[in-house]
Amino acid sequence: MNRSKSDDTGGTTDLKTFNAQGWNTVKEPGSYVCNDTGRLLRVPTEAVKNQAHPIIEYFGPKGPSAVTRLSEDPRLAIPALRTLAGTAKIKPQF
Repeated sequence: MNRSKSDDTGGTTDLKTFNAQGWNTVKEPGSYVCNDTGRLLRVPTEAVKNQAHPIIEYFGPKGPSAVTRLSEDPRLAIPALRTLAGTAKIKPQF
């Protein structure tokens, strides 16, 4: 069951069970966190048009093995995303 509440940014934050998924399976826009590094990944709507894989490049020693979607909103404010990452039991590094 999904519920929403207002956050301190004036937007809404989905309250749901957080599920990890492989980076290559991301097909929906939103704000994601890398499970192993805690880095934030924002996937805009334009990046997942036509059911394609995200047009996102990840620069670093290795790509994320698994990500967790924190919010459907790729522009949600950082403080709200940090709170959601903590709720998902992932230490945010953003």
